[in-house]
Amino acid sequence: NYWIVGISALMAGAIALWFILQEFFGQTKKITLEEAMKVGESQIIEFKSSYYWSREGNIYNEDLRLSVLKSIAGFLNAKGGTLFIGVTEDTQPPTVCGLKEDIEYFKKIKDGRPLNPRDVMQCNLRDLITTRIGSQFAPLITDSLEGLDGQPYWMVVVDESPEPAFLRWKAKGESQEQKNFYVREGPKTSNLDNESTWRYIKNRWS
Repeated sequence: NYWIVGISALMAGAIALWFILQEFFGQTKKITLEEAMKVGESQIIEFKSSYYWSREGNIYNEDLRLSVLKSIAGFLNAKGGTLFIGVTEDTQPPTVCGLKEDIEYFKKIKDGRPLNPRDVMQCNLRDLITTRIGSQFAPLITDSLEGLDGQPYWMVVVDESPEPAFLRWKAKGESQEQKNFYVREGPKTSNLDNESTWRYIKNRWS
């Protein structure tokens, strides 16, 4: 039907326009780590000490990557924000604890040539964003590896999304993949139940 094609074209155009406006005006203010440390965690700022390495158990923990994706999804569904990985809140003010173990994990060899583990780690996050949240949200997320006082940290800047973003993940011990809706509420990321998700989406995007 022509009207279906027309509506689809209008929706595609609206999303494209959204991304163009994002480029020119920037939905989320890019806050520096120094500024974030002074403010602490908030609706648009979050710290995580690592990406894959559990400092408490001294092991690599798959669920830590899930925690990173939850924060990204939560920012997408709220007002956007910046996630700093490799920064701990165990001290006041927060301090950079680095990404040594995470970078070590992603040291890989391909075709006899060593790959930059930082690039591999960034590609790993990009792949997870595409497969677990959705490729349409990738343009709203930028990331870069930075350094402070000789310690590397990872800055992930997320703009708010023009449509709801769900996170799909099969956690350890679960038999089926779960699809959840996360939103940033103050200094925490909340997993909304079905009714709360429906109401939030209706109020925000309808």
